Amino acid sequence: MRPAYSREGVVFVTHYDARRINLLTSSASKVEPAVRTLVSGLSDKVRRAVALPPQAIPENIITLDSRFRLRDIAAAESRIYTLVMPKQADITQNRISILSPLGACVYGHASGDEVACLTPTGVRRLRIEAILYQPEANGLDLSD
Repeated sequence: MRPAYSREGVVFVTHYDARRINLLTSSASKVEPAVRTLVSGLSDKVRRAVALPPQAIPENIITLDSRFRLRDIAAAESRIYTLVMPKQADITQNRISILSPLGACVYGHASGDEVACLTPTGVRRLRIEAILYQPEANGLDLSD
């Protein structure tokens, strides 16, 4: 079993996710300004993150293709989401894009973390209650 980490302000990513996100964000010059700002923030987040090999990423971290339970603190309600690449996003199945405000905000954070996400409806305070599935913790070798 891998160690669980939750250090305030520290974000963890896998090398594989970082490469995929960097490829995705490098083509952002063609998108509208609002999306470009979000992409720029995500790119900065990945650049500042602690990058680890997939087999070393802690089990309690949201990586791409992770399923997790998220609580909206103000509304006192929880929902389960899966974080995916943009082409796989489908809000009717709670599959949120890494390029959505919510996806970019929670990516790389640990269960138990509280985050403030700027969404089109304003700032939402959210708590990551649990990681229900993480591909790396389930033995998937995503190192290409």
